[in-house]
Amino acid sequence: YHLNEDQTKALLKVSNFFNGNDEPIIFIHGIFGAGKSKLLSIIIIFLDKVLKKFNRNDQILISASTNVA
Repeated sequence: YHLNEDQTKALLKVSNFFNGNDEPIIFIHGIFGAGKSKLLSIIIIFLDKVLKKFNRNDQILISASTNVA
């Protein structure tokens, strides 16, 4: 997905949720243009693939407090 080092660390942290090795919450922040939206979309793709692999038909809900997000 052409992630930078920090984005890669965040995605690995999300993957560790499934091993029970990390807290189930991750906080992503940064300046405009830092790649937060790109990272979120990749995390969603990752979660979708993991859920499908386990034959789960879960839905992913994304929400934000502003219409800009």
